[in-house]
Amino acid sequence: MLEPQSRAAFAEELKPPPGFDLSYAVGTTFTLDLATALSVPLSFASRRVSAADDKLGILESIRQFTDRIDIFCQAGEMRLGTNSDLVALLESMIHPVDLRNHGGLFHPKVWFLKYRNLNDKDDVAYRFLCASRNLTDDRSWDILLRLDGRRVDTPNAELRAQNEPLARLLRSLPDWSINPLDPARAGRVKRFARWIRDVEWEQLDGAAPTFHFFDGTGASTLDIHGTRALVISPFISDDGLAHIRSKLSGAVALLSREEQIDRLSPESLDAKLHTYVLNKAVLEGEEEDAASRLVGLHAKALVLNGNRKARVVVGSANATGGAYSRNAEMMVEFELSRAKYGLDATWEALGELKEPYLSDGGKETPEQEKLEYELDSVGRQLASVRFWVQRVDEKPHGVQVWADSAIQDVLRRASRKGITVRWEMLSNPAVSSYEFAVTEESAGLYGGLDLTDISPFLRITVTAENGTKQTTILLAEMLGDLDERRDAIIARQLTDTRTFMRLLALMLEISGLWMDEPVNKTGAGFLFNGSGRNDEPALMEAIVRAVAGKSQGLEDAKRIIDIIRKKDQDGTGEPILPPGFDELWKNAWKAHRLLQKLNKTGSADGQG
Repeated sequence: MLEPQSRAAFAEELKPPPGFDLSYAVGTTFTLDLATALSVPLSFASRRVSAADDKLGILESIRQFTDRIDIFCQAGEMRLGTNSDLVALLESMIHPVDLRNHGGLFHPKVWFLKYRNLNDKDDVAYRFLCASRNLTDDRSWDILLRLDGRRVDTPNAELRAQNEPLARLLRSLPDWSINPLDPARAGRVKRFARWIRDVEWEQLDGAAPTFHFFDGTGASTLDIHGTRALVISPFISDDGLAHIRSKLSGAVALLSREEQIDRLSPESLDAKLHTYVLNKAVLEGEEEDAASRLVGLHAKALVLNGNRKARVVVGSANATGGAYSRNAEMMVEFELSRAKYGLDATWEALGELKEPYLSDGGKETPEQEKLEYELDSVGRQLASVRFWVQRVDEKPHGVQVWADSAIQDVLRRASRKGITVRWEMLSNPAVSSYEFAVTEESAGLYGGLDLTDISPFLRITVTAENGTKQTTILLAEMLGDLDERRDAIIARQLTDTRTFMRLLALMLEISGLWMDEPVNKTGAGFLFNGSGRNDEPALMEAIVRAVAGKSQGLEDAKRIIDIIRKKDQDGTGEPILPPGFDELWKNAWKAHRLLQKLNKTGSADGQG
């Protein structure tokens, strides 16, 4: 579990077991890169749609799976990552949260996953991932624990007590969300909390997991005791280490970052504390490909030696006072063989990855770093205020953006420190850059926008008097939204006939209408022959199968096709719909509506 030689790709751990499909997923993270979040629905997409499908494969997997995924992150810790207008399709599945008056941070990094057998709807599998990794493209050394499980037929009190920390976290999520969740999504999260109580998880060498949920009030079932111990934590504090060491009778090995060890007080660096850091030379030389190298420490773990057993605890909590008193965290514990999993065995597994680091401690945090932390704090406070974006005009569109009155207190405190705040709409910053003023109730009114320029993602830039800037993204609540806004974003990706045909293929394929051959990255497959010419009979077959199969993909495709048809009629660019497609589509859609009508009539007559 702590062996650096064993590598696991996070996206691979999300993928359903063979023969299964994603039913529902709930994920939590402290920081979130929107671009990295695009990889999540792609992990659940049909195995025929791979990264080779590039933007269109990602686009269609997002369209198909965002309704099955909810991701909760700390408000004010959202970033864009790589620029992509496809992040607009993630709006419904991302939920920034705040612990309200607790004063702590939302810090768990877990995933709850439910899969359903494609051939037997009653066959359901569960998976729980507990990590130290955030949903970002960071390449630090992290820890990931995976547990697979099944619900028991007969619920029992012992199992429900074991899983209650997981259920408590799930139940808390909708209440912590800045924007009220859609009732259907909120209800689904609460139902997942009930389902998870009866899941029996796989064991590790005969040991069942023990779950520890820190709810931000200082309450936790994690009792740290033992003789010798190993503490792995990228961030540390004197009070956090004191808490961990208070019930340990022997020496403690601490693996952390150089600057964190240097800032401990000299009193903390006593003879019983042995400090280590990652060996940079080993990290830099372990992979030929620079992009695959680990670049730092982000793992969190405790290995506690007892008289006969070892306790291994992994998860999200750093060795800080905030983690154990104010933050929301999740940790998982196993009581295992001391010979196999204890401090000495783990130390040997780490090998040359670690090296001793001696420090006298007592160093102050640099003023620039303190300033950046202050700006981050202002960004989190702003992102914890409710914002609204409302569409107010039609073609060209206008929007109004405003915030809850609570923003005034945040702005006043920031102003007294010489901090200014500017916002812009993530989709089109050129038309919406605006500086907040303490006395204004409305943040801005804008007109003349294209539908795809409108977004509830707002980029907030917080600037200090010396010019230091920190940026975060917040998610406003969208009022007066149109379904066609997302369809227009999809249609904007379709630049020619070939990309349109590929997307249509994916929309029908992921909807469950499997074709004889997959669609490959060149566009060849069931819609095109080897020369790339339009294969009308194959296209006809695909659409007919969609009509007969009552595919939701056909309904979704119509909205995209309507937008593209309007673009083609404008005559502003090369036509996208292939010759003859309009007549084919008109007849297919007519047949689809007729079958819908017949099905409804038959059901009403008791013959459906």
